[in-house]
Amino acid sequence: MYRVIIVDDEPWTLQGICETFEWEKYNLDVIGAYTSATRAMQEILEKKPDVVFTDIRMPIINGIELLASIRKNGLDTEVIIISGFGQFDYAQQAIKEGAFDYVLKPIDKDATGLLLERLQSKLDLKSEDKNRKIIEMILEEPEVIVPEQYGIPNKHQNYQVVIWDGQNSREFHDWLKQEKEIDFTDITISNQKCYIINYPHDLSEMIKQQKFTEAIGISRISNSASDIPKLITQASVAVASVFITKQPGSYLYKVKQSQNLMPLITRITSILDGERLIEFSQLVGKMPQIFRENQYTVEDLSFCWNRIIVHVEQILRNKFDNIELELFDWQQFITKYDGMDCMCQALINEVQYCYSSDDFETGDNFDDGSSTISKIIKYINHHYGEQLKLKEISQMFYINKNYGCFLFKRYTGMTYSEYLNKVRMQHAKEMLASTSYTISEISDKAGYTDYFYFSKLFKKMYGMTPTKYRQQPIDNGDKLVSMGG
Repeated sequence: MYRVIIVDDEPWTLQGICETFEWEKYNLDVIGAYTSATRAMQEILEKKPDVVFTDIRMPIINGIELLASIRKNGLDTEVIIISGFGQFDYAQQAIKEGAFDYVLKPIDKDATGLLLERLQSKLDLKSEDKNRKIIEMILEEPEVIVPEQYGIPNKHQNYQVVIWDGQNSREFHDWLKQEKEIDFTDITISNQKCYIINYPHDLSEMIKQQKFTEAIGISRISNSASDIPKLITQASVAVASVFITKQPGSYLYKVKQSQNLMPLITRITSILDGERLIEFSQLVGKMPQIFRENQYTVEDLSFCWNRIIVHVEQILRNKFDNIELELFDWQQFITKYDGMDCMCQALINEVQYCYSSDDFETGDNFDDGSSTISKIIKYINHHYGEQLKLKEISQMFYINKNYGCFLFKRYTGMTYSEYLNKVRMQHAKEMLASTSYTISEISDKAGYTDYFYFSKLFKKMYGMTPTKYRQQPIDNGDKLVSMGG
């Protein structure tokens, strides 16, 4: 919620504002109400609210002077002036000085509703812009980061990042605000709340002592602002541990222990070489427990998974195109599977399918599938913005999922996921070049509900962020497979 401070030297007016405005409806939270402008200014500098409502005529410091002081101290706070009818000229002056708007006394509830709606819209745009700038910074990883350019505090020497994966991030936000020395800014990344914290000491033990009931990822600390992208990655890896454990709690970032997994990987690949499927299923089924007991991370899981998949592809060769198994980084598999148990079961099912099925190109009544894949590709090219699953599309065209995998690899040279991403990214490029949609809107229209994942995938595919691409000349290359559609 956006934080609000109210200033008016008349106590009854102050109370009326607090009670009349529908704060929660517009995602606003009153964190302080003061009759003294001097005291209010101290609190404004300390708490850095998003919004200040102030009376224009007050003793010692008037509303315009308060606004000037807020701007002089470099705060991007929105200021709304409360004015009597006889003070209209002053209110107009305040607007020229950068106030968001003014409210006339006596306060009209209906009029304030429209004001708060506009205020929320502006705050949402500012929040989205801050999110975008910091996400661009994460993806670009510049050698030097100037915190002030991104709205990141720099009062203290050290930085640390905490990511909260849960509904009630307000609980953690309020706890941070209680610690007076802690400065922070927060953004949303992949539907998770990311707190970039500026504080002299490591917060990990203090956080663990609070026993929060949601999943929390905690980075290491660094005395360099240029390490912030790395710290965000660390906190993301840490909070993703819940994919393995399925338990909420505070997770500290751990360095990769991938080499410790080599004996397990060697054992699994040896079992596959001997086609001992029951033993394979039992061992892969135990992997989640092994990972939990040894506190392995999602980065370790990605290493282990990809080593196994490469081996499966080598020994199954022509049948590998028939299954929906791919090389993943950890961000990809946590969005595809509902936990490590589900991921391991998918591996067991697909490998068993390969060993138990005949090759699709055998049999007297084999249909080469060109007509079917042409229809599927045409469907995807028209519905790319929807949440498309291969299993559901295969059912729509009366084939099984594994045959769908085979057809995609045969006729496009890509897996289903690779082709879908190619289609989506091509349309995203076109929208970036030819429309005024925001990048967040383009992400949604291209079929990606996660703006950060979209931006990261776009950079991986084209070597630059969506923002940087938008500044480039139009590129008409990278055509889609048409298959007659």
